[in-house]
Amino acid sequence: MLACLILRGVSLELRAKSRRTKNLWNLAFIGGSAGATYFQGISLGAYLQGIPVQNGVFVGDAFGWLTPFSTLTGLGLLDTYALLGCCWLIAKTEGDLQRRLHRMVWPLMLVLLAFIVLVSIWTPLQQHNVAARWFDSGWFCRMLPAPFLVAICAVLMRRAAPRECDVIRSRSCSRLCS
Repeated sequence: MLACLILRGVSLELRAKSRRTKNLWNLAFIGGSAGATYFQGISLGAYLQGIPVQNGVFVGDAFGWLTPFSTLTGLGLLDTYALLGCCWLIAKTEGDLQRRLHRMVWPLMLVLLAFIVLVSIWTPLQQHNVAARWFDSGWFCRMLPAPFLVAICAVLMRRAAPRECDVIRSRSCSRLCS
């Protein structure tokens, strides 16, 4: 992750000073940004799985963090940031670019929903203490609205995605985004 962040910073600096290799530095910036995001998601997945410690000493191996679950969370975070960036750019742009971004929102949202479902199923199956906590009668009643709220947000995103942001921007976004 650190190497990706360094690559991102170096490429941003050198891109501004280069002429012939500007596209190469653009690709380096994209790779550094995507890599940093991916490894941030892998770190989250490894943390959710638990860090093997016995008697206050780490007992895992060097690549214990690289599991199918952590890879899934890394890819999920990439999609999440792509959706976030897409929505931010919709508010900041207009014209053809904005129309293309509108078309990207719903597919990115569907992929995000798939990741949410996979992580929500995988986590209690893998971690028995999480399953006991989630499905305990007290927690279950408190957590029950979460899937419905996610579904409501998805429906609202679906309804908002095909709209032209110029209409939305003139009403509410202009005050927030300008």
